[in-house]
Amino acid sequence: IYFAGITFLLFYNMGSGILRAIGNSRDPLIYLAIASILNVILDVLLVCVAQLGVAGVALGTLIAQAVSAVLVMLQLMRTKEDYRVEIKKIRFHPEMLKQITMVGLPAALQQSITAFSNVVVQSYINSFGTAAIAGYSTTVRIDGFLQLALQSFNMTITTFVGQNIGAKKTERVKRGIFTAWLMCFVIILAGSVLMNREGAMLVRLFTDDEAVIANGAAMLRLFSYAYWTLPIVQILSGALRGAGKSSIPMFFMLGCFVVIRQIYLAVTVPATHSLLVVMAGWPVTWALCAVGMTVYFFKADWMRNAEKLIG
Repeated sequence: IYFAGITFLLFYNMGSGILRAIGNSRDPLIYLAIASILNVILDVLLVCVAQLGVAGVALGTLIAQAVSAVLVMLQLMRTKEDYRVEIKKIRFHPEMLKQITMVGLPAALQQSITAFSNVVVQSYINSFGTAAIAGYSTTVRIDGFLQLALQSFNMTITTFVGQNIGAKKTERVKRGIFTAWLMCFVIILAGSVLMNREGAMLVRLFTDDEAVIANGAAMLRLFSYAYWTLPIVQILSGALRGAGKSSIPMFFMLGCFVVIRQIYLAVTVPATHSLLVVMAGWPVTWALCAVGMTVYFFKADWMRNAEKLIG
């Protein structure tokens, strides 16, 4: 049931991407908020009233995704602007498809391979017992709130850089990258301080098990020391994708978050059998990726190459 909603999710993401590209980030947010509220209401009705159980949750998500897709597509079909979607005129354009694939495929491969790598990482964590597994799961959920901010700035700077390179406004690109990094860094710094000082309180929102709380708080504290590297990774990767250099962040992230992390775990886990040593694999590879991407960003002539690509 949930998989059936992937098509609706695709339409919403593509439609909201078009709206954000022309500077309208408000309407996609409104549509997503409507879908989220509807999802909660449907969960209550389908699970508590209709007694559909897990299937009811999945069905509620599917319907909410469909609503968000319909709302965003209706706006695109009704607008009088150049980006209007006309169903009868939809065609495959080989050259445009090639350009989209060159930008999108590396990012898709990166996320898919990283997700598979995380399955292997989970197997290491599972060896430490249920308290460690629950602590890790809770940490990931809390970490997700900060990751959402990072991903939002990543998408924003991708659009911003692409627009301004196309307009040949190089100085705006540089200022925009620095401004986005500064805003992202402030948010991450605040989140890092909270996780470092109040990690136990945050984990306690999910569970009362003291062993789980201790593990989760320790993981959050460890992560908090290296969160400052993530704005560098996300802003620079978004900027490079906006400049058409999508394969560069893919190589850096796969190299650090998959290859080096797996090597690190394969070497350190048998030697130490320490949960915190396992979790240190995240901060270590974050820092390595941040250093590598920073060096590339300042040393490589990626801006001029992007301008030549656009013409």
